[in-house]
Amino acid sequence: MALDIAAGKMHWANQASRDIRRANLDGTSQEIVVRNQNIPAGVALDSSNGHIYWSNVGGGDIRRANLDGTGEITLMSGLSGPAFLTLDLSPLRTPDIPAVTRSDGTFTLIWSALMGRSYQVQFKADLAQTDWTNYRAPRTATNTTMTATFSVGAEPQRVFRVGLLP
Repeated sequence: MALDIAAGKMHWANQASRDIRRANLDGTSQEIVVRNQNIPAGVALDSSNGHIYWSNVGGGDIRRANLDGTGEITLMSGLSGPAFLTLDLSPLRTPDIPAVTRSDGTFTLIWSALMGRSYQVQFKADLAQTDWTNYRAPRTATNTTMTATFSVGAEPQRVFRVGLLP
């Protein structure tokens, strides 16, 4: 079951009737939102974007529809009995750079990261430049902190930024 407190609704999968339903939080005004599923389960809501997600245990897929049941699509198929799913709707935040150090001709940039997300470090030698230069390839975080080390070289003054990639 998934609750949409702001809208005053609860949503759930009814495996016996093979549909997704919703009702008011007090249980009144029950209605079928999506019909003809193959053992539906694992309902999750993204109310801000107007979507409901669920898994079909019998069909081996994960689906999405608008909150009113229209626009149903299959997002993933060929799964082995997906029974539960959750959505992480926390906002993506830009990386914080709490530490920058310079030692013996090297410069180290440390930033906060979200595990599993990719980041691109970029630089420019002069703020008047319009284009940024990528420093190496994008990197995927395996921890909540990431670092990049640079040789100071011929351009002792650089401006750096770290971007969270989509």
